Amino acid sequence: MKDNNRGEKAYNQLSDFLNGCMIDDMKDFVEASRRDHRTLQAKAFKLFMMYVEDTANRSYDARNEVAVLKARNITDKVDNLTQIPYI
Repeated sequence: MKDNNRGEKAYNQLSDFLNGCMIDDMKDFVEASRRDHRTLQAKAFKLFMMYVEDTANRSYDARNEVAVLKARNITDKVDNLTQIPYI
């Protein structure tokens, strides 16, 4: 990892969170996002849609099959998935 790769560092922090969290922790994460600036809410949503789009193009096994198939279902139904403007 490059020292200046902020995206990879941020993902690693999220991955660490997910590795040990319970459903209530996830709910707290979502609830905290409600209090963030609305522009940042839109930016986060764009990031999550980029993640969905990428997930739809992955191979899968039993561990991520549902996630990949749901991501494919979303991308099949939503046009311009990652075109989320933010102000």
